[in-house]
Amino acid sequence: MGKIGKAATDARAELTATLGDSDASVRAAAAQSLGQIGPAAAGAVQALAATCSDADASVRHAALGALEQAGSAATEVVPMLAAALGATDYTEDYAVVGILVQIGRKTPEAVTPTLMAALFNDDRNVRYAAAEVLEQIGIANLRSFTH
Repeated sequence: MGKIGKAATDARAELTATLGDSDASVRAAAAQSLGQIGPAAAGAVQALAATCSDADASVRHAALGALEQAGSAATEVVPMLAAALGATDYTEDYAVVGILVQIGRKTPEAVTPTLMAALFNDDRNVRYAAAEVLEQIGIANLRSFTH
């Protein structure tokens, strides 16, 4: 679907609006569809990042998956992603770490300040996740700092 140009852009607008539907299964399906559009869903990353705090776990997972597929377009929501660390469960933290690593490998300067601040979070798991991302993008080995 990411190769269909204008149709993907048109679909993005409708799917983004659908992220606000009252039915969780509809919201999850919209997020999954945005993920299938891939980088063409760049205009939806703010809405997808906001959806990462949805009350329904399936919606959060679908939104994280879509952000991962959005690639470098997700750079603009790095602070929102970092804030999501530790907010729910470890599987979502793992997904956020994956997205941050993907962004950080291409543009380390986009994630480093936010992650350095996360090293001082009260939650040990958030500190560990931030250190893991920084290590994976080649900034430093900071895991021992997080204990």
